[in-house]
Amino acid sequence: MIIYRSDDVLKDHRKKNIDSGFDGTIIHFQSEEQNINQSITITRGSELGEKDTWKPIDWTYNLMGILVGGTDNQFQDAKRFNDEVSE
Repeated sequence: MIIYRSDDVLKDHRKKNIDSGFDGTIIHFQSEEQNINQSITITRGSELGEKDTWKPIDWTYNLMGILVGGTDNQFQDAKRFNDEVSE
């Protein structure tokens, strides 16, 4: 079993881009003897407030980004995380 954390996998990407707030973990199970090769992706849910502020940034993203179509940067970071771990 290998555990991948988005903070570790996306650290170089986040140095160059605005942090979307995405946070996730992928647990990979692999055993050639048991013919297992699968992963489980766990994403963090919305939070009431962000790290050092009372502002509900994540909820603003949920409303404006997803429902209105303003941005999909959390989805793109989740996709990038999944793609990089899957490689």
